Amino acid sequence: MRKKPIYLSVVAVAVVFIFLLGPGSASGQLVVESSFPKDGDTNVDTLITVEFTFSAPLDTTADFPDPGDFYLGMLLPYDYTIGPPDSITISPDFKTVYFHNIRLMDNNRNIIGILAARSQDGDLLDIPCVITFTTADTLPTGSISGTISYPDGDPRGALVAIQSAFIGEDVFDGMTVVNSSSGEYTISYVDAGKYYPISVKDEDRNGELDLFGGSPFGFYNPDGDRKPDTVRVESGQNLADINIELK
Repeated sequence: MRKKPIYLSVVAVAVVFIFLLGPGSASGQLVVESSFPKDGDTNVDTLITVEFTFSAPLDTTADFPDPGDFYLGMLLPYDYTIGPPDSITISPDFKTVYFHNIRLMDNNRNIIGILAARSQDGDLLDIPCVITFTTADTLPTGSISGTISYPDGDPRGALVAIQSAFIGEDVFDGMTVVNSSSGEYTISYVDAGKYYPISVKDEDRNGELDLFGGSPFGFYNPDGDRKPDTVRVESGQNLADINIELK
C-alpha cells in the first residue's frame, strides 16, 4: 500500500491506508460492527494492534482509488502522528482486519475513518465511519451540530469536518458522518478555537472525495455571499445550528 498524507480542503482530498472505524449496524448492508479503539476512547496505548470487524466477509480483491493497492478506502492523519503497521492480516472468515503494532504519538488525538469497502456479495460500505480517540487522559468536551441539506440528493453518508484553515495542508480538528436522511450531525470532542465547517459526500461510495470532479461539497455560509465563514467554539461549548448545503 502507498502512504499519502490526508487533506480535506478546497485544494485537495487524499485518503490513506491503515485504519477503519466506528460501530454501526444495518440488516443486509455492509457496515463496521465494531472497532478498537472505539470512538471516544482515551488513554490509548502508544503501541497497539487495531482491529475492525465488518458485518460480512470482505472482498480483498477490491482496489479503491485512494489510497490504491488496498481493499479498503481509508482516512488517516499525517504520517508523523501515526506509524505504519508491522503487518496487516484478516481473520479466516474475512470479517475482521488487524493492523499489527501501530505506533501513536503520546498525548495526541487521532481522527481516523474508513470511506469504502466491498463485501464478497458485492455490497459497498453503507456509509463512511469515523472515530476520534486519544493517547491522552481526556478529550475536549465542546461540540458543533447542525444540518446538512442536499437539494439534489440524500445527505446521509456525507462527511462533516472542521479545519482551523480553509485552504492548505491542515489536519482535521473534528469530523463526523451524517447518519440519517434528516441531515442532522454533531461533531464531538471539539477544542476551543475558530474553525471553518465543511462537508463533502462520496456518492459513488468508492472512497474518492473529488471536490473538483463532482463530489457534492459545501461550506458554512450563513450570509449567502459564497465565501466560507468561521465559527468560534469556547471551551466546553455546544455550538448549534451550523447548517451547510451541499452542491
